[in-house]
Amino acid sequence: MKYAVLYVSTHDNRIGIHGFGFETLSAARFAKVPLLVTPEGYKPKLTGVQLKDESYDPIYKYPDGECRPKNPVVKREVAEICFIDGWTDRTDIVSFIEQLDAEHLTIIHDGFKGANLTEKPKDWTVVRKADFKFDAAEHNKSKGPDRDGMLFAIRNLSYSGERIFVNPYNANEYWESDKSIHPILNHKWSYSLTSEIGIEIDGFNGQHYYEYFLGDHAKSNDDLEVLGKEDPETGFALVWMREPAAVLDDIAKYHKEHLWDGKRRYEQYDVINMVNIYTLLKPKIQFEVRNFGVEVFEPTDYNRRLVSGNGDLVSMSLVPPRISYRILDIRDEYRMILDTYLGSDKIANLHLTDVTDQFYVDGKFTKLYGQTTDMLKFTANNHTLDKRELQLIRGLDMPLRSTLANIADTVTRVCIVTWPFSERVYRYGMIVETSESVSLWAAGYSGKMFCL
Repeated sequence: MKYAVLYVSTHDNRIGIHGFGFETLSAARFAKVPLLVTPEGYKPKLTGVQLKDESYDPIYKYPDGECRPKNPVVKREVAEICFIDGWTDRTDIVSFIEQLDAEHLTIIHDGFKGANLTEKPKDWTVVRKADFKFDAAEHNKSKGPDRDGMLFAIRNLSYSGERIFVNPYNANEYWESDKSIHPILNHKWSYSLTSEIGIEIDGFNGQHYYEYFLGDHAKSNDDLEVLGKEDPETGFALVWMREPAAVLDDIAKYHKEHLWDGKRRYEQYDVINMVNIYTLLKPKIQFEVRNFGVEVFEPTDYNRRLVSGNGDLVSMSLVPPRISYRILDIRDEYRMILDTYLGSDKIANLHLTDVTDQFYVDGKFTKLYGQTTDMLKFTANNHTLDKRELQLIRGLDMPLRSTLANIADTVTRVCIVTWPFSERVYRYGMIVETSESVSLWAAGYSGKMFCL
């Protein structure tokens, strides 16, 4: 690359580096980048008024002194731009930066004390700018990766003593990382016993599945440890997938490895681990996991929690377990329902009402389940002669709307399922079957109907 702009920040005894390189550039705007990318570095994005004003034509200076005016319309995609991240120690920063092989380099730093870069080649323009941090409020509002979080992640890896240098990425690869979690797993928590991480199931239909038990049991962070409390507003889901969700398994295993650090063997026991899927769906977390692995997350709170570089809760192990083991009874019940559902055409003790056509027509999601819909009503079969209208609640008895919309191209069947709880009471939920998974969604402590 001919030009490069690097931001250099000090963390402990290491130097974190983020920047971008280019051959030619006026100014570029990307959907996920929180700032405007210019030859001088990041600049505030232009406002709508500025973009419409043809007379507004700022000039950005190149490091070699040449000035090139920007076109009135800012480019949205520039394939020549590549984004770079790296980490090294203070003494090796010069040789580290030289790997970029840039003819003209602008270095913007926050006052680190290391090599005197001003004595290096003349085409290295060094700028002291103490307020360039990427944790400003307007930057955190963006959907792009959190730069300070990324540097924190690389710091964790740097403890091994190895120098890390991330290969350059184009804008789409860097800022819009692919989701590593299947949309059918769109729930807040993934629960597992520490001795049962990565459960594999052989279904009665001859298929091999990977099991994930999901739910949302807490209204706030203060309620996280009351897992197992019989709250009628708690929804669970058991998902059997034909391909594993490796990131969920890897995080749970990584947390288990560090949970009992410093504890003797007789002090260790099985507990419930919870992985926060909503945290993992954040683009900045996706970026860190994709490029640096689950090791970027730091154990805290006596190793009971894993957090990201900016403090987001990623995983939690319930030590002590309190009443958390109760959810295993719900998981086992849901497992029995899916076992029976996949067992044969004549399903014993289960009664199904097919509603696929109400949700999907010609492979497209219908308007039945709107964005503001909190509840849907269905008249469903049950083991008594008394048919009742069931009310299925969003996130409790059925998946979120976004979940069903995102799997429209793979869905094969959606049905309301009921099964006996007692002679006059039955439980109900929703089964969603796709070409890639089968899942049961039901309220764990409510979802019961009494028949006369």
